[in-house]
Amino acid sequence: MDDYLPFYNWTATTSTLLMAKQSPTNALWGPFLEKAWAKANGNYEIIEGGWGVEAIRFLTGAPTSSYYKGSSYTDAITAWNIVMSADKQNFTMMAGVPGASG
Repeated sequence: MDDYLPFYNWTATTSTLLMAKQSPTNALWGPFLEKAWAKANGNYEIIEGGWGVEAIRFLTGAPTSSYYKGSSYTDAITAWNIVMSADKQNFTMMAGVPGASG
């Protein structure tokens, strides 16, 4: 994998890094992980709308678990207990929400 990242040029002097979500600290590890996942799957278009847990499992080899709204794990107390248990075990955690349509 090379160290080039995709940018969209708005004007001759303004461009934006293209990625799933811009880091509030402008960290670059996110775009490079996203690029590695896109390369492993063929291109960025293929990974659009995918599940982050798939990328984490593939890129790290770490076991993963997923909990979805509407499943038996959705009540607030159970969800909080899952998060607290994972935190105590120093697990890497992530959360996602569906994108807005349109």
